[in-house]
Amino acid sequence: MSASTIPIDGPLLPLYHEEFYFDDGNLTLLVEDTLFRVFRSSLTRHSPIWRELFELPHPAGEPMEGSGDEHPLVLYGISKVDFERLLWILYPADFGVCRAHTQDEWTSVLDLSTRWECADIRALAIRELQKLPVSPVDTIILSRRFDISGRWTLAAYAALCQRPDALSLEEASRLGLETMVRVAQLREQIQRGAPGPVRPKHHYQTPTSAAGNRRVGLDPVSSHPLRKPREPGQPLDARPGKPPCQTRGGTYGGLRPKSRQTSIGWSLTYSARMELCRHWQPKQSLMICARAPPLTYGVNICAERP
Repeated sequence: MSASTIPIDGPLLPLYHEEFYFDDGNLTLLVEDTLFRVFRSSLTRHSPIWRELFELPHPAGEPMEGSGDEHPLVLYGISKVDFERLLWILYPADFGVCRAHTQDEWTSVLDLSTRWECADIRALAIRELQKLPVSPVDTIILSRRFDISGRWTLAAYAALCQRPDALSLEEASRLGLETMVRVAQLREQIQRGAPGPVRPKHHYQTPTSAAGNRRVGLDPVSSHPLRKPREPGQPLDARPGKPPCQTRGGTYGGLRPKSRQTSIGWSLTYSARMELCRHWQPKQSLMICARAPPLTYGVNICAERP
């Protein structure tokens, strides 16, 4: 007995989706050859496109699209795989855990969320794509397709222009003629010679220790090569032409506070700061803090009135 085929008169019934066909759902959708039954509020809550769709007037006497399996709402031009990945976000199996992990999965979510203007889901997909190791060419293509701008896109252009290897034929065909020409122009400008690193205008001398100064024959207090060495018996850090300042605790050469409470910036060495601490009265608060350049220190003196 030979095998024979059984003719089928009517069309094949669509399949129910094994996960996203809820028995208590109120919206039936037909995507390709699969039926989805979800909750209408899940879509209208995130998408203004879906809200406007259900606000349209419905003809009287006709069944409403999406009301059941016999009258589903057909989504043309939508892949059932992309729609299923979007439902991963709307109906997570585990709270706080995203089932989408790869670049293709998040691209599907980004595609439908951009079409239906789901701003929060679109922002989530962009953030997750930025965490993945996406190639510069794919980043540029995604940015142009879904209108993404910012540092992520600029970094992809910079990496493509600064890499040593030239664009391959496949990459050039994916980027298109206009983008390929712009990238080639930037690469040529970089290869001709980029400006060197910018050097700082001011160079500061690294402070040396007292032991190192003694080895080279310099005084610990007057270690700067332009300063005149201290004479024997001369007060610490005193310089010719600076009258000594008479304070309650003693004389400190060349430094004269103008008031009982003031803030003065001095260029002091370590021994000079210690000398200032010994001469100042205990009731007066002294705070010394280092700041750049290394040989300059800021001294804030707040003297209390007796």
